[in-house]
Amino acid sequence: MVAALEIARVLRGKGVPFWVVFTGAEESGTWGALHFLKRYGSLLSKKPILNLDSIGTGKLTVATKEGMWKIYPAAPHLVQEFKKLRDTGLHFRPYLGLFTDATPFLARGFEALTIIALGENGLPVNWHWYTDTVGEVREENLRQVVAVVTEWVEKRRGLPA
Repeated sequence: MVAALEIARVLRGKGVPFWVVFTGAEESGTWGALHFLKRYGSLLSKKPILNLDSIGTGKLTVATKEGMWKIYPAAPHLVQEFKKLRDTGLHFRPYLGLFTDATPFLARGFEALTIIALGENGLPVNWHWYTDTVGEVREENLRQVVAVVTEWVEKRRGLPA
């Protein structure tokens, strides 16, 4: 949430139109994302959807594919755009076995991509575990996500860095 709010602050200062949406009930069926999609999906056509998920600890990763039973590829051109950014330190790999709030959008053909921090086992670190605390959040991860996302937006919009 902190990274999304900082991204919003930076983009607002640059006059970039955007939405920041905090969905809920991901683990119980992505109900927040589905409700948002039902209500605002018609306004999102041809708009990129960037999902930040569990970014506090682990290797920051662009999920090139995601899903549980059915696997959905991230929007290929968005993956390529992130690969072209300078020295991001991002990793690129599938995130399989679980879904994210981007999955309902990908399943319906929207341009979406998830940035998530993963451990060596390919899962979020401390995910829903007693060690999932504020003290375990790496500030550097949050700063890196803010820098990467704002750089991506600036390049997409042709803005000076």
